[in-house]
Amino acid sequence: MCEDKILCIIDYRASENIIGFLKSLEIEVILTNKAFYDENPIDGHPDVVMSKLDTNTLLISPKHYDYYQKWLEPYHISLLKGTNIPEGHYPKDTFYNGLRTGQYYIHNLKYTDPSILEFIDERKLKTIDVKQAYSKCSVINLEENGIITADKGIYRACLDNGIDSLLVKEGQVDLRGYENGFIGGTSGYLNGKLYLTGSLEWFSDQQRVIEFLDKKKIELIQLSKDRLYDYGTLFMFNTGGINEEYLY
Repeated sequence: MCEDKILCIIDYRASENIIGFLKSLEIEVILTNKAFYDENPIDGHPDVVMSKLDTNTLLISPKHYDYYQKWLEPYHISLLKGTNIPEGHYPKDTFYNGLRTGQYYIHNLKYTDPSILEFIDERKLKTIDVKQAYSKCSVINLEENGIITADKGIYRACLDNGIDSLLVKEGQVDLRGYENGFIGGTSGYLNGKLYLTGSLEWFSDQQRVIEFLDKKKIELIQLSKDRLYDYGTLFMFNTGGINEEYLY
């Protein structure tokens, strides 16, 4: 087995600077493929077609499963196939847009893919049912350390369930084709480090975010000097190295 690696799945349209920065940190980068046939601002967002269910389990839309299986097969990541095929309009682009934090899965459960609900039931996880179906988009998921969100409904629901939460102002996130993107789509978290696609210098709640992270001893890594950009989440994994059978 090769030495452990960190893996990041990111929108295929992510900037060369961000991809280069990730690679400079010796992070393996896998680019998404198109989620939809038509031109769509979120058609490269990973959180449209997949949901991270625990530290090494990824559930993927059946339409996109083969693509990611090809790229992820060499790594120690458990892949599960979803049921629904996302489409380029609400709410059919939200089936996989929930998130797991601790023992909770947060989503608008009316739209959650049945395969995710089955996983939740098998693992006896708790659920937090929220109105916002773009739940992962809306949340910086710090896993057992809590969440950061601009969505008041998610914020209140998480506090009610004992999840440490920081509410920040809406907006201030770029996404081509929309007035604003979502804060959660700018982020990835692993090993006590929060990766952001831009700089908090452009974010009015910069100091409150930094203080929240400092309280939890989380290191902040800003991948560019630009404004935060919503790439539909950076999905990050410790791979445990590469299976030797896939070495040529």
